[in-house]
This record gives sequence, structure tokens and C-alpha cells, in this order.
Amino acid sequence: MSDAGVDEEECAFEEIRSVGHGGDHVGTDYTARRFRECLLQPRTWSSGLLNQWERSGRTTDFDSARQIVVEFDQQFEPSYRVSADEEWDLRQIILRAARAMT
Repeated sequence: MSDAGVDEEECAFEEIRSVGHGGDHVGTDYTARRFRECLLQPRTWSSGLLNQWERSGRTTDFDSARQIVVEFDQQFEPSYRVSADEEWDLRQIILRAARAMT
């Protein structure tokens, strides 16, 4: 999956707005479409059968999660994920959304 841009479509502003304050947009067509695009296989558990798990060395979800954390901790280098231009765009979207909600 490529890095997402910062725009109203990506932020789902209209989708969230359409269900209203406190609404639930999880069951909408937009969310279903995005779910299919962004579906990830989990790294800490498997939907595979027992024999697949046994062949893989019987790593538990706890052990897998611990290894993920250890690797993350070893490789983590803090950095800003949003460029200055993206931050400006995002702030503009927020301002437009705030104006539209009043």
C-alpha cells in the first residue's frame, strides 16, 4: 500500500459528516471499499490450521507480539510522518470541516 495523501477523500470527511455527530460509518459502502483495499493479515495470530502452526514452530501469539516489540524497539528512529505541506493541507481540511459543522 502506498503512502496516503492528505485530502478530504483520504480523511473521509464527507463520509463521517454524512452519519453525523456520534454516528457510525463502519457499515457504509465507503468503509467497506477501503477495508478491502487496506485489509492486512495480522502478524500476531493466524487463521491457519493446527498442522500449519505446528510446522511453523508453535510460536504463540504472545511470543510473536514480544518479538515484534523487540524488533521495533531495536529499529525505531523517531521521525515526522507528515511533511510541512501535508500538515498545512490537513489543517485547512480541519478548518473547512469546523466551519461546515457550525
